[in-house]
Amino acid sequence: MVADSIEIDTDVYSCKQKKDVCFVYLNKNSAEIVTRLDVRDQFFSTLAAVNDSASIRGLVIANSPTFKGDTQLEALIAHYSKIIREGISSNAIHFFKNSTLQLLNILINYSKPTIVAMNGDIGQVLFGFSLACDYRFATPHTVIHIPSIKLGLPTTGVLAYYLVQYLGRQSATELLLAKTSLSALEAEKLDLITSIVTAEEMADHCVEKIDEINKYPVDGFLALKKVLQPAMSDIASYVDKAFEEFMLHLLRK
Repeated sequence: MVADSIEIDTDVYSCKQKKDVCFVYLNKNSAEIVTRLDVRDQFFSTLAAVNDSASIRGLVIANSPTFKGDTQLEALIAHYSKIIREGISSNAIHFFKNSTLQLLNILINYSKPTIVAMNGDIGQVLFGFSLACDYRFATPHTVIHIPSIKLGLPTTGVLAYYLVQYLGRQSATELLLAKTSLSALEAEKLDLITSIVTAEEMADHCVEKIDEINKYPVDGFLALKKVLQPAMSDIASYVDKAFEEFMLHLLRK
């Protein structure tokens, strides 16, 4: 992979450059990033190449118009339920959990500005990861889906952790019990997204924000990230508990 020009197009994700910013678009099969070894390794390799590139100054992760995320959570549950019933083993779920933690670790320690650009339906997995990034922009018609409770499941450990950090334990609990979705405006009022931007302006807005950040010394930006980001061990405890509950749910089905 050439560090100066990172262009990738697969059925899972694509990677394009706009000026000196790399845009990674998640496609309809992007759940495979945390469920398939070859896809995960390729995706992680792409993120590493962007981080190591001397010519790229920021990363934007965006959902494609066809990406439905975990709004199709029932299909994911059915998939893992089948694995459990057939006695294949729980290795697939452990792989899912470990991949989740590895991706989170990459985002937390990324040395360049990270932005998540949201447009349309957003699943709770992607939204949870977005809270680990530096900025979150959403279009006016963006809807964040958090359907776990109505399906008898915990929310993802990543989302649970960050909601507690942003809102406090009581408000996070009330939100997860009372809501199965959040509009962009609701999320902005809770400071869960940075700002609302039209779809037409989104790419330019992301580039402008990264240009703004890069006016500051790199060392200062990295030092700030290290101070503000949590320890992985703190988040891992939430992720462990969420996956334990997920496994128990599958065993009961």
